[in-house]
Amino acid sequence: MKYLRKTGRIATRRTTRGMVITIVNYDYYQNPKSYENHTESHNETGTRTTREPHDKQECKNDKNKDYIVEIVEYLNQKSGKRFSPRTKATASHINARLAEGRTIEDFKRVIDVKVAEWINDPKMQKYICPETLFGPKFEKYLNSKPVTGQQENPFLAKPWDQK
Repeated sequence: MKYLRKTGRIATRRTTRGMVITIVNYDYYQNPKSYENHTESHNETGTRTTREPHDKQECKNDKNKDYIVEIVEYLNQKSGKRFSPRTKATASHINARLAEGRTIEDFKRVIDVKVAEWINDPKMQKYICPETLFGPKFEKYLNSKPVTGQQENPFLAKPWDQK
């Protein structure tokens, strides 16, 4: 540990529960192009080194990243918009709902119901966004009934259905 700290490969910080160890330049070490001539990374003793999640929270965050990407891609597909799953605001809204125990199916239902309701309304189209759909009114949107008799979403129309 002292060697890694001294050479600047890790940074440590004491907390009330122990020590937090941060790998400096982690992305560099994980980039395959950085190791074109190397097959494995080894430490001083010659043993193979890997990075494993240190706690349940880190595992949960990795899993949530996949969920966030899936949810935002679904929203983009249904709405014809191009939201990024990497923005902090989007991630925080989705993470808040996931922390409440919401499922991917819940998010998809809200997207389906609200896109169908708002896509053809010029005043409401601007509200088809992660901040609105996944914010404090999520439960209300989740429990609202799908609107029937709406025009079909142009982004969902299949080429063979068009005349």
